Amino acid sequence: MKTKALFMNLTAFSIICIMLPQISKAASPGWENPQGLDYSMCIYAKVFDQQGSEMAVAPESAISAWTSEGTLAGCTSEPVDSPAGTIFTFQVFHELSMAENLTVKVYDSELDEVFETEYIFDFAAGTTLGDVVNPVVVVAKANYKTGDFNEDGFVDLLDLAVMQSEWLSETSLQSDINSDSKVNIQDFQLFSKEFDN
Repeated sequence: MKTKALFMNLTAFSIICIMLPQISKAASPGWENPQGLDYSMCIYAKVFDQQGSEMAVAPESAISAWTSEGTLAGCTSEPVDSPAGTIFTFQVFHELSMAENLTVKVYDSELDEVFETEYIFDFAAGTTLGDVVNPVVVVAKANYKTGDFNEDGFVDLLDLAVMQSEWLSETSLQSDINSDSKVNIQDFQLFSKEFDN
């Protein structure tokens, strides 16, 4: 019985992937699938943040692929449920049958933010990356916040400790937010606007 249900899910997702060229708009970022390109491939992806928690699972979240030249190559505007949990299934388009170093961006509608990801792949026409049971893992990079010196996604006491250790310094400039070659009250004022704790 489980095999039959899995086969039906796999078939349904394959049909969705075939129909994807008909879907042209994505959610809030305004991403649209490119038109008139001869080659395509399919990707099944599950998105995580850097702490390993699922993200971009809310309705109207979106995922997109981009060429190494920065051109949108494909997108979808809605995560779907699968045996692997909430995933995205979408087509990527290209003018060439093979291309290298495409990247992925994710829009999380709950956070209303677009995230770069660590996922890089090569385009090969007619192929599929991942499936409904074993989607590819896409890890979103944290969006840098002013004052987040340790790049953990928060401006907190850990970052304040970095600023304190560099206070009035002109040699170690990690916390020189305004780039005036010293860590001083002007940097602290900018830091305090972003402070979370």
